[in-house]
Amino acid sequence: MSINTKHQKKLREVFKALKERVDELTSEQIKRGYQQRNELISHVYSGYNNDEKLLAKKKEWETVGLEQRTVNWIYALMRGKRDLYGYFENPQEITSELQNLIKQSEEKELFEIANILNKWRLKMIET
Repeated sequence: MSINTKHQKKLREVFKALKERVDELTSEQIKRGYQQRNELISHVYSGYNNDEKLLAKKKEWETVGLEQRTVNWIYALMRGKRDLYGYFENPQEITSELQNLIKQSEEKELFEIANILNKWRLKMIET
């Protein structure tokens, strides 16, 4: 197996894992949204005394949403770099673009996004 074939196989595995993760996170975000709504109802019935619980549910929903949007963006990036046969054209562009976004995220102090991007970038370059 040539290096290019190994790299293509690795990219296809990461691409599949990204799709699965997007689906998991979408489901999780919906679940967290319902939990947040239920906590809001509980907050109202408590006479507005459950601020901490409501804020915790909101934070959980936002965290899952951030990861879901970031992973979905990486998935869309990779999908756009595939040819008709499912091979990734110029795969170095994918990792290069991720590296640039990681740098931009760190400069803007968006460390959570940088961490998610880097996690998937590393999976693409592992041998």
